[in-house]
Amino acid sequence: MKKAALIVIGTVFMAAGVNAGLLEKDTKSVRVDYVWTDDAFDESARGAEVGFGVSCYDMDDLAIYVSHVENGKIEMQQLGLSVEELFPIPDMPIGLVPFAGAAIGYGWLDVDGDGDEGDFDRGSMLARAEFGAKLFFSENFALNASARFYVATRDIFPDERDLEDTNWDFALGLRFYY
Repeated sequence: MKKAALIVIGTVFMAAGVNAGLLEKDTKSVRVDYVWTDDAFDESARGAEVGFGVSCYDMDDLAIYVSHVENGKIEMQQLGLSVEELFPIPDMPIGLVPFAGAAIGYGWLDVDGDGDEGDFDRGSMLARAEFGAKLFFSENFALNASARFYVATRDIFPDERDLEDTNWDFALGLRFYY
């Protein structure tokens, strides 16, 4: 079993090294991310983010995105504009490319209250910083993983039993370039 897993992992890394894609000007992109955040009123929340973008110059991606994250108690949506910049490492054999990103947008939270807590909705402007890596399998396809930090103008991020104006979440996704 271990041998088979090592062979599969080795094959993936060798395939990823083929043409580690670098975005060129006017390259378009589609992204689909699985998003996970912890401590959303004592439960983790999961959801998805979808974005459509274009490269304005080499190795960047400017995109409009929409996301939805929820658990049994909360639903949170976002709409915004994001930019990612790739930082390729010369002679990296496996197609792994670090990136940094930033976003601005609007987020809104819907809380389903129980007991003393009532239902309420709240919205806020927000900014996001993102750091991660993309594993390119070809010039047109990459797997990405990132950690993202948010700052909002109002307390809209659930954390244990309170709302806060900052939050961390994590994303694992796919990038398609054409």
